[in-house]
Amino acid sequence: NNNAYSQAKAIANNALIIFEREIARIESIPQNVTDMQGELNYKNIPDLPIRILRSYKTLIGSSVHYDLKNPEVADFIHINAYRTADEKIHFTQPDPCCNYCHPDSAKIIKSAPNNGYWIYSEVNHCKTIALCHLIHNSQHQPCGILKVDFPLKNLNALIGSYKLFRSGNLFVVDREGNYIAHPAPSPSGKQNLISHLTGPKASFIHRSISRGETCATTVELDKQKHYLYYTPFSPMDWQIGIICPYNEILYSSGKLYFMLFLSMGLGLLCLFIGIVNIVKRLSSPLLELAYSTRRVAEGQFDIVLPTPKSCKEIYDLYDSFHYLQQNLVNYIERLKITTAEKEQYNSEMRLARRIQQRFLPRPILLPPNIELAADLRQCREVGGDFYEYFQLGNQLYFAIGDVAGKGTPAALYMASISKLFRYIASNNTSTAQICNLINKHMCDDADDDIYTTIFIGIIDINTGIMTFTNAGHPYPLIIHHNGQTSFLNKYPDVPIGVLEEHEFSEHIYTFNKNTTLLFYTDGITDTENQSGQFYGQDKMIRCVEAQTVKTPAFIIQALLEDIHSHIGQGNQSDDLTLLAIKYKGIPGSK
Repeated sequence: NNNAYSQAKAIANNALIIFEREIARIESIPQNVTDMQGELNYKNIPDLPIRILRSYKTLIGSSVHYDLKNPEVADFIHINAYRTADEKIHFTQPDPCCNYCHPDSAKIIKSAPNNGYWIYSEVNHCKTIALCHLIHNSQHQPCGILKVDFPLKNLNALIGSYKLFRSGNLFVVDREGNYIAHPAPSPSGKQNLISHLTGPKASFIHRSISRGETCATTVELDKQKHYLYYTPFSPMDWQIGIICPYNEILYSSGKLYFMLFLSMGLGLLCLFIGIVNIVKRLSSPLLELAYSTRRVAEGQFDIVLPTPKSCKEIYDLYDSFHYLQQNLVNYIERLKITTAEKEQYNSEMRLARRIQQRFLPRPILLPPNIELAADLRQCREVGGDFYEYFQLGNQLYFAIGDVAGKGTPAALYMASISKLFRYIASNNTSTAQICNLINKHMCDDADDDIYTTIFIGIIDINTGIMTFTNAGHPYPLIIHHNGQTSFLNKYPDVPIGVLEEHEFSEHIYTFNKNTTLLFYTDGITDTENQSGQFYGQDKMIRCVEAQTVKTPAFIIQALLEDIHSHIGQGNQSDDLTLLAIKYKGIPGSK
């Protein structure tokens, strides 16, 4: 409802502004006439009313009542001009009804206010409102009154041009509530607004209008609720206002809200459609690019990515994906080559591992008074650790060694030394001579910075006497028949391949009954866990002494399990090689 009330007030206030502007224009006529005519005299004053009507088409009449002290004419002269319905201007003698033709005209002129005043009048049977304004002679003394008439019918036409809802009206009343202007000459047959109203508010409105107040309220009119608003029109002591059925305001308010929500809904719909179209236009290249990228991810590397024709950002994204596609294709090609090469390498390494495994001796059947077990766990496909053994007559030849380094070079040296040992040992019964020959052969190629630690032994199975040469290898662990342990730490020598002219020495060890010798490479004691702790000789001894079963195979298995437990989640960093020989005693002895 507030919106409808505001609309009604705005219409009334707008009409008020137009009325005030029209009144101000009429009130400016006397000054304009003075500026136009210059000094007034008895020669130019008679034509003044006619000139005013010709200059101001909205006026219907003009008259002048003056005294210029002309000795040839009477003291006071009244000249009147009016406009007829056919727009013709007539000049008449003084109007007998005009109050200016009065014996006290001089007193009226002297008492008239300088800024003029408004009166009701009638010209040619047409009701008007007239502005009366003083005119001055050459001595700037008031000498007469100029009157211009504005027809009330023009005011009615102006009011009737305003449309207020469906049947609302704009009106003008005086301080008594009498209609000055109204679209209908006699609304409901009554000429007074107060008499037009019914209900308890009529007297309140009468007092409010008479005091020239602004008011907005609801009233009863013809047994129907109406909205009434009026505000003073100060130049004429009038009230200009509006009156409208209350239900029309409600209808207009509802219609306004409906149109507002409809406009908002249509606006939001258009905005939504526009956003959808914009998003679709912007996202369509992205969807195509995403679909093509997905196909590239599925392996269709030769697919052509769609080229966007708009939006620099999307084109940059396309360019990045195109660059990614080309690099991916190149990477896949390189990966295929690398994978093939790696597979070929792995295949060759697996073959090399199988070949290297063949260099290791197979289990042999030994006399019952001696027992042997060995195991080798490589950290790579191939490695440099090895062991070898064979029986020749009543003698058991064996060797365990570790080639410095890892991988293929160490494996090749391991294979070479292993076969050299078997070949040379088959023709020699001296471990020192065997080491000398192997060392001379390995030192022939001085450019190879590779050496080998090796322990070579020959055991007489019948007597338990072992001749041996230790070429830089870790000391064997002696496991006595009572479970105690010690190291065979005598007579160390230099590794194979270090000194070409070096002569190795040979030593003797005699087995006691049920004594076991445990040979190992440095990969056993140097194994690290994730904390950087070495397995070490002490832990190896504790593991061996903790075993109740002292057979070579059982000891080796227990050690390997303990080492892997020590490594934990870490990786094996070196080859693990173990060789255990248990001598049970001289054949036939108890």
